[in-house]
Amino acid sequence: MSCRAAVCQKCGGNGYTRDADGKTKNCSNCKCSGEEPVTRLSTLAIAGHLTSKDRDKEYGAADRNFDDIARSWSAYLDRPLTVSDVSCLLALLKIARLKRNPGHEDSWVDLAGYAALGSELSQETINPVTR
Repeated sequence: MSCRAAVCQKCGGNGYTRDADGKTKNCSNCKCSGEEPVTRLSTLAIAGHLTSKDRDKEYGAADRNFDDIARSWSAYLDRPLTVSDVSCLLALLKIARLKRNPGHEDSWVDLAGYAALGSELSQETINPVTR
C-alpha cells in the first residue's frame, strides 16, 4: 500500500517533513518517496487530511479563518464577501497557478481542498460578512 493511499499522519502522504531547522527531509514515519502514482483518490485523501487536521492546527478552524479572510478582502474591496467567495477565489488562485504549471501536484491538492471547504462552509452561511 502506498503512503498516498494510507495518508501518513506525519507527512500527509507527500513523503516529506521539515526538521527543527525548517529543512525539508524524507519522512521517517512512512519512508515514502513521494513518487507513487497520483490518482484522484490519493489527491482527495491528501486534501481531506490537510483540510481536516494540519491546516486547523496552523490557521485555526476553517470557518473562522475564511471569515477572517472574507473580512479583510471585504474591507480592501469595499464590498461584502462570503466565506464561499473566499473558497472560490482561492480555488481560482490555484487554477491560475496550474495554468502555468499543470504538473504541480500540491496545487491540485489545494484546489480539491478549497472545493471541499467551500462545499461545507456554504451550507453554514451564504450571507456576506456583515460586522
